[in-house]
Amino acid sequence: MFKRKLPSGNIQYGEWYLDPLTDKRKRITITLTPSGRKKIDDTVAADAINAKIREIYESSGHVDAITLKLLQDRYIEYQKKHVKPQTAENDCRHLNVIVRLLGADTLSDRLSAAYVSEKLDADPVTYVDEVIHVTKTYSMVIRSISTTKTATSTRDVDVQPELAVCIKRIRKFIREEEIMYGYRTDLFLPAFGGGYINYDVYNKYFRENCERILGRRLTPHALRHTHTAMLAEAGVPLETISRRLGHSDSKITKSVYMHVTEGMRNQDRERMEKVRIL
Repeated sequence: MFKRKLPSGNIQYGEWYLDPLTDKRKRITITLTPSGRKKIDDTVAADAINAKIREIYESSGHVDAITLKLLQDRYIEYQKKHVKPQTAENDCRHLNVIVRLLGADTLSDRLSAAYVSEKLDADPVTYVDEVIHVTKTYSMVIRSISTTKTATSTRDVDVQPELAVCIKRIRKFIREEEIMYGYRTDLFLPAFGGGYINYDVYNKYFRENCERILGRRLTPHALRHTHTAMLAEAGVPLETISRRLGHSDSKITKSVYMHVTEGMRNQDRERMEKVRIL
């Protein structure tokens, strides 16, 4: 964009463009009275010139491929003039998520179902060491993030291959939810709307569904005992299990571990008794 000062003191701004009908280079200009704020004047002039060029292209019936970001801006501009403010704001939030996912510079005429599906499947997080780092805790009471409850609660938890597959499915589901409901979150397991999950609500949901499906009223904490038992049966040492669960000295973990290993020893004894040497 070029500009020059007129004898009247006003500033004339101009830009060259390619005429969509003749394919010849033409110039378009506008004149503004200086406000004393140069950067703002330049921005206003650029927006006005771009709007006039866009109008020329659209009236000619020849519309160049535009980016998703520009398409979004035009749509929201239209919505603000024709619908209620809250509707326009809701549409804007939905489109922000879509543009962020698909790419602001993506050309709108190149979009396809295959491209969108590819973007949904692509995980922006790279799993290098496949480890979950437990370093913080969230309090629903004071709505604040703080350090873990104890020093041993800060730990690294190895992710098994089957769990890594599950994690990718969860992240894809969250991306689909972001598009459908127009919110954005950086949490791995967010509540509806992208916020933190209320543990009491989750506990109630988990307990009621376990009773409905399994016929037993289990709690999420019971899964830690099940996990301890499964690791003990697999021959994982007690020290490793305690470190994985974030326990420095847990009587419950030891009790479950001893119960499982005692049962395994009894099974070994029974097998040995069936062995006939002579």
